[in-house]
Amino acid sequence: MARAFSRKLVLPTVALFLLSGCGDDDPPKNELTSAGKSQADRDSARTIVTYFKRNASQEAWFEKLRSIRVADGVATFETEIDAESEKDAAEAICDTLQGSDEVDFAKANAVLGSRDTRYRCPVRTG
Repeated sequence: MARAFSRKLVLPTVALFLLSGCGDDDPPKNELTSAGKSQADRDSARTIVTYFKRNASQEAWFEKLRSIRVADGVATFETEIDAESEKDAAEAICDTLQGSDEVDFAKANAVLGSRDTRYRCPVRTG
């Protein structure tokens, strides 16, 4: 009797556990992706993503970041930042990149806004 009751309880519990993760195709709140032209660029992009997640995830603009691409040692941040906060957010993203010590001396690091506007990060000199 106890064995039959146990089976009746265990099987539905296991089924619920297995099905609980199914059908949820929504990506995480901020799925920040990285890409790079070469292996070194891909490594840099992943390092920058990790740094931003650790040090900037509480910033208002962080949820608007979509991808970080590095090509030939130059980082490009693709965002969905709206026009009214674009310049301030781009400056904050560039400042955060400076702190990462990853491709921060490149002359062409840039932030792309939601309207395909391009903000060029100031070149770090020291």
